[in-house]
Amino acid sequence: MDTQQEIKSEKKIARLISNITQPPLVSIPIFAIINYVLLGFNNSLIITMICWIFGAFLPIATSLILIRKMHTDMDMTDRTKRTLPLFFAVCSYLIGFLVLLSMGAPALTTALMQELPTH
Repeated sequence: MDTQQEIKSEKKIARLISNITQPPLVSIPIFAIINYVLLGFNNSLIITMICWIFGAFLPIATSLILIRKMHTDMDMTDRTKRTLPLFFAVCSYLIGFLVLLSMGAPALTTALMQELPTH
């Protein structure tokens, strides 16, 4: 009995780690740190907010909405259902990249936003 509870606990911990290490979530503190170092606190706020919106919030929100509408699991184990959420995520990153480029954001920030969809 204890072994089954231990396995359940380990699976819960593994799921938690898997969920919090999703690339869009990991990108939030990375962008904040990079922008803070390159721009200082006051100048980094708007750029970091743009990174957060286009690099994390919109991709996650659209994925969650599509997961619910397509009646699929959170991991999207059915590969045929991954195309549309990926398309929206790529579009979000591309728009974010273009916004950062037009605002004159640091090259490192802009390059990272351009590279995020490849995960």
